Amino acid sequence: MKNRNIRIRPIYKTLALGALVALAGCKRKIEHKNVVMFVDEEKCGISIYIHDIETGADRVYRDYCDADNIHRYLKAGDTVSIKTAKTETFYDTRKVLNKRRVDFVYNEDTLSARHGREINNMMNERLGKTR
Repeated sequence: MKNRNIRIRPIYKTLALGALVALAGCKRKIEHKNVVMFVDEEKCGISIYIHDIETGADRVYRDYCDADNIHRYLKAGDTVSIKTAKTETFYDTRKVLNKRRVDFVYNEDTLSARHGREINNMMNERLGKTR
């Protein structure tokens, strides 16, 4: 038989909510707008030279090449955002950034379209040579 008269005291509800907030964290991320100056591809990675719009500082974002690395389709003049935790000053004190410390955000639709165009051009060249 179920006991339907069980009530949870408000203090326990408050403690449970506080524990959830502490576990989940309250970090907000700050977004920094940047413009891509140029992209340099290397053997084992890619370096993206960016210019901060607000402060005017130049920085480098480095990423290791993956099988599906879409960063290489960035062009000069593209706008990217770098998101950092509010309490972290890594963005302000460093000139070289990596994906472990910051989130690199860009317009995926534009880069996917550039990737698709490159694949289409490559296929057209291959089919054109075989005829």
